[in-house]
Amino acid sequence: MITALLFHESLGSSSVEEEVNPEKAIELIKSPANVWIDVVSEHKNTVEEILNSISTEYQMLILEDMFENTKPKIELYDDSVFIVAKAYPFGSFKHCQMNMVLGKTFLLTVRDSSLNLSKVIDFMKAGKQHTCDFVLYKILEFIYEQYYGVLESVDAKTAQFESESLKKPTPATLSHILDMKKKLLAMHRVLISEREAALVLSRGNIGSIRQKTAIFMRDVYDDVVALIDMEENYREILSDNIEIYMSSVNNNMNETMKTLTLIASFTFVPALIAGLYGMNIALPFQKLEYGGIDYAFIFVTGLMIAACGYLYFILKRRECL
Repeated sequence: MITALLFHESLGSSSVEEEVNPEKAIELIKSPANVWIDVVSEHKNTVEEILNSISTEYQMLILEDMFENTKPKIELYDDSVFIVAKAYPFGSFKHCQMNMVLGKTFLLTVRDSSLNLSKVIDFMKAGKQHTCDFVLYKILEFIYEQYYGVLESVDAKTAQFESESLKKPTPATLSHILDMKKKLLAMHRVLISEREAALVLSRGNIGSIRQKTAIFMRDVYDDVVALIDMEENYREILSDNIEIYMSSVNNNMNETMKTLTLIASFTFVPALIAGLYGMNIALPFQKLEYGGIDYAFIFVTGLMIAACGYLYFILKRRECL
């Protein structure tokens, strides 16, 4: 689907034309009026046809980047600017690609249907800014707002991971922490490229971006820098979660070994005494029996209880219990 948003500067208003055909889109781009052409999930041939009306020299390079998984970038041409950005429209780490070509009087966007720009369209219809470079600013602002939503969900996850690591660390907890850290690292690579593109846009030396709009672009650059700081902070927290997990596992292992050692200690003493009396040598009360009472058994049992009691006293005194 192709949508056109026309800006009537003389009237200080704008109008939307939905389901525009490629021929109409090309006609609007070539007209002197400011227009935003938004292409959603169209075939490659359709986009190529529209690009041919913009530039016959670089359209193949732009088209190739549009339909590949291209990292965020900015390309400056003679009379236009090509920008690739990554958006996270689902509030999760599943991102999509946003392609934008900005000229002096037009903005062409090519995107997936998963990214809904109705909020930007409504703002431009109701707002006082009626230029294509300002539309570009609002799109970038909208995209980076979604990053904050994703990172806020990470904040809740890190608290959950910490709680699980302290109370009941399991291999699944560690797997989730490592997976989240991997996703944040992938986002970090995206944001580093986004920062480079935002920096170029904020310098104010691009012909199709007015100085007034370049000031707004600085705010976009600040947003990207803030997102990088947030992302790096959460990765550090996840590293701390891993350390907490490993410490908890080691502590649990130590407690287990301590318990097993205590059990072995209290088992060893009776076993030693029983083993001695099972040997074929003469020991106290070993063969003494009077009136049906086996004094050897009573002696050995009492000796076992006394030895275990003494061992308990020693361990308790040394705070091993």
